[in-house]
Amino acid sequence: MCDIIRGHAEAVAEVLDHPFITTDRRELTDKVDAVLIVLPHYPGIRKLKELLDSGEYGRIMQMSVWTEQLTKHEETEWLCTARLGGGQLFSHGCHYIDAMLRILGKPVKGFHVGTRVGTPWLMREGTSALVLSFEKGALGYHGATWGARGTKMGYDWQIMTERGLLELDRYNGERIRFYDGIANHVPGVTETRSSRVIWERDDGTAVTKDTYFEIDHFADCVLNGKKPITDGETALKSLQLIWALYDGEKNNYVPDLSQFDLGEENHENYRSYIKEMNEKTQKCK
Repeated sequence: MCDIIRGHAEAVAEVLDHPFITTDRRELTDKVDAVLIVLPHYPGIRKLKELLDSGEYGRIMQMSVWTEQLTKHEETEWLCTARLGGGQLFSHGCHYIDAMLRILGKPVKGFHVGTRVGTPWLMREGTSALVLSFEKGALGYHGATWGARGTKMGYDWQIMTERGLLELDRYNGERIRFYDGIANHVPGVTETRSSRVIWERDDGTAVTKDTYFEIDHFADCVLNGKKPITDGETALKSLQLIWALYDGEKNNYVPDLSQFDLGEENHENYRSYIKEMNEKTQKCK
């Protein structure tokens, strides 16, 4: 990451030396060129998107993401939701809603429920469950907690399609495994299943937050006048969707979420970015 910053330091110094901070929606969408959101840049997520868009695995039935961890901060720390103004869904779930919008497309409706049980240090929910429906028929689920004292799922992505299940596992070398071969269910008969790894990360880098990919993308956009895949308008969508879910939860109704679609231009921009990154990877091998 430091090498990337050093390599572009002079060219982007003007941008970095004059940071822009705002809480105004119009200023965010009109003046902010890029918001650094890490997940769309992860190699595994880029590959997952590419595989699903290929049509090889059929239509998506459901996308489920689990993020279960222990995240405890004192009120004096910036991560405390007393200062951020939201709970686990707002502070962490925004990344996974953004990912669902990129993979599943236009949202239709959804609901959220949360609890502070086990996370008394948070002002809003520390554990949440989210369900969304999408225009193409897929469902999205995000189950998350900041109060896990133990977990089996940890960090796991599962996408059920018409041909089988794709699982993204980032904690065993970052790989995508495909499960299929289940026979028709017969009561009382033990079911068998088969699976195989269809993609595995081989760039030799450690599986971390991978922030150097988004920093490189940011620098590239500044240097070459490209539109970032996470501009101000796009980055705001997941937060607006969360605020709608919070309002629905508070007032006991299911909100219409169709206005929070990322739009075809953004989807095409993301596909072009994935293609560009694949070409860069091939050149480096």
